Amino acid sequence: MGRYLPELGLLAVTRGRLTTPERRKVAAAISVSLAKVAMPSELAEYSVFPSHQIGRLRLAESLELWTLGVTALSELRQGFRRVLQHHRLIEFAENTCLWHHQIRGHKKHAIGFAQATFRPAKAGNGEWTIERIGASPLARRLDAALHAADRRGATHPLRKARLLTMPSLHVSALWLEERSEDHLIVVDNSSRRFQITARRVEEWHDFFGILARGLEREAISNKTDRAAQRVAELPASIRTSPPVTAPAAGRAG
Repeated sequence: MGRYLPELGLLAVTRGRLTTPERRKVAAAISVSLAKVAMPSELAEYSVFPSHQIGRLRLAESLELWTLGVTALSELRQGFRRVLQHHRLIEFAENTCLWHHQIRGHKKHAIGFAQATFRPAKAGNGEWTIERIGASPLARRLDAALHAADRRGATHPLRKARLLTMPSLHVSALWLEERSEDHLIVVDNSSRRFQITARRVEEWHDFFGILARGLEREAISNKTDRAAQRVAELPASIRTSPPVTAPAAGRAG
């Protein structure tokens, strides 16, 4: 894995509870995994790191990985216009107990990541288990979001940063928890279903408003498509028949 490389910018916040010794343990666990990595078949987007990069890999930012399930997203869709201004995002999100660790390669470019769980031990040491590891374009997108957050951080003190995933929508975002509000920066919108601007810091209610409007457009489009399909399935004689008009009322004599 190479020597431990301290991060810049968001480090103190994104590391959260991870101390330098713990991060060294993560790096050691990643090194062991790279020696025997076999990517799960369902992670088709990811690939093992190129062999020429292995000796240059460095551990970078670490963030807790949180998620929003289908139920939470449904609640957000139904209520974001009315009451969400009185709530915080953490009331809806769920901690996956995974940590997302960015990995940099040559010239410090973000080229991949490892996701790991920590299993504490009674002695207080514990160990890290690598659940996923490999090269992925997600790392580059998250790196761009982190830079956007760094630029904002000078004027908006940050309590914590997390990576938030919404698997059912194929969307993920960098979650910035500030003292009185939450903001999101899109990381992955690869399906392009939603009109979210990359590297733009969105107030979290506005972010979910964008998602809700996108889903509403899809619902209307699907309804229109189903109606067109039903018409197409009608017999040709019915589809081409002239409309029936009521006879004109006779003039009273």
